[in-house]
Amino acid sequence: GKLFEMPICDVLPIHILEFINNLEKPKVKENAYVYLKDIFSKAYDNRLVDRNPMQSMKKPKHTAQEKRALTLEEQTLFENACKQDDRYTLLLVALWQGLRLGELRALERADFDFDNNVLRISKSESDNDDMETKNTYSDRTMPLFPETQEIVKEYLANHNEKRPFYHTKNYISKVLNE
Repeated sequence: GKLFEMPICDVLPIHILEFINNLEKPKVKENAYVYLKDIFSKAYDNRLVDRNPMQSMKKPKHTAQEKRALTLEEQTLFENACKQDDRYTLLLVALWQGLRLGELRALERADFDFDNNVLRISKSESDNDDMETKNTYSDRTMPLFPETQEIVKEYLANHNEKRPFYHTKNYISKVLNE
């Protein structure tokens, strides 16, 4: 917008505030503030501007959206929709077993112990796609619930990967949005 069409020496705090306030996402606002602060700090250090318009500006607060659990009715609708297509099995496993995304992605076939009805959570897929051994407090064995067993056995019969629920985060987001 207007901010990027002006000579840098004419930019006032009001122009920056207007620009940042017109951005929609809180994280984007926060990033814009950080980048502009750096740009104007360097412009001031290099004497391109005689004052830094970011000097007295406060970083926009990033307030997380309030999260809520699904109602039982919503959960039932969600489960029924997921049961229509085996691409959604991973969502049911996460829901029913209470798994985090990284834990779900790191699950291996061997982690499902159908003889003893347990699921072993020992690894988590981190943001940079590294497999990490979880710390001792989060390494756990949990009951493998009957409905999870049933759907996972069927899923594993049709998929032979070592890590059956390993998908990109983009793929999982797409499936969840569907």
